[in-house]
Amino acid sequence: MPAKAMHCLRCGIPRDDRFKLGRCPPCYRIRVHEKRESRLEKARASCRAWKKAYPERARANYRRWHLRAKYGLTMTSFQQMVDAQGNVCAICQEPFVSTPKVDHCHGTGRVRGLLCHQCNVGLGAFRDNCRSLERAIRYLTRLLSKWPCFALKAVNIWISLNIARSIWHEGSMGDGC
Repeated sequence: MPAKAMHCLRCGIPRDDRFKLGRCPPCYRIRVHEKRESRLEKARASCRAWKKAYPERARANYRRWHLRAKYGLTMTSFQQMVDAQGNVCAICQEPFVSTPKVDHCHGTGRVRGLLCHQCNVGLGAFRDNCRSLERAIRYLTRLLSKWPCFALKAVNIWISLNIARSIWHEGSMGDGC
C-alpha cells in the first residue's frame, strides 16, 4: 500500500523534504513572522504598562539612554558639566529652570556645552552659523537708535554672542565660527 501523501497544514499543497513543522517554506515563513509579531506585541504591551506604572523611572531611563546614545555622556558626566557651568546656561548665563539641553556640533557630534531651552532653540534657528548671528546682532544694534528699550536686550545679546563664540573657538569645530 502506498504511503499517504502529507500536505502543508496551512495551504494544503503536497509535502516534500523542504517542509518544516508540517508547512511548506512560504507558509513556514508566514508562521514565523506571525509568532514574532505576537511576541513583540506582548513585549510592547508589557513595556507600555511598566511605563504607565513607573513614569518617573521610565523618564529617567529614557534620559540616561538618550544622553548615552546621542552624545556619549553618562549621567555623572552630564552632572559634572552642569556643575562646571555653575548650573547656568553657557549663553545667557541664566540659571537652568528645567533640564539643560546639550549643545553639540552637528558636523562632528562633539559636545560644546549646556544651554537653556531658549538659547538652544535660538542657536538651532541660526543653524550654528556665526555670520548669521553677527548679522542679527548688527540688526538689533541698529534698532537701538530708534527704540532705546532695546538697549538692555542688545547688550545681553552681545555678551551672549561673545560667550558663545568663545565656547565654539575652544573646540574649533571648523564650522566657520
